[in-house]
Amino acid sequence: MRLRRDDVAPLTAEIQKTAFSDDCRHTTQEAADILNISRPSLIQLLDDGKIDYRRVGTHRRVRFEALVQYKRQADAARRAALAELAAYDQELGI
Repeated sequence: MRLRRDDVAPLTAEIQKTAFSDDCRHTTQEAADILNISRPSLIQLLDDGKIDYRRVGTHRRVRFEALVQYKRQADAARRAALAELAAYDQELGI
């Protein structure tokens, strides 16, 4: 049996909607994969309060929206640091 693109597209859209829904809570491994960092690094961010999460029993669950918010903040901080370095280079004439 061969699947046609028209048959697979709705299923793919539903998987993406479910996987990245604001209400969906991800495991720490899933969240680390989404941010492309190691799980221990993610745990450190959670423990430091940089990413909101919720405990379900002994497990941590992270909302996709919290991951997006962290990513935006980290990207903004990275851009600001780069702009500061570029301005410093301009001062020195490098």
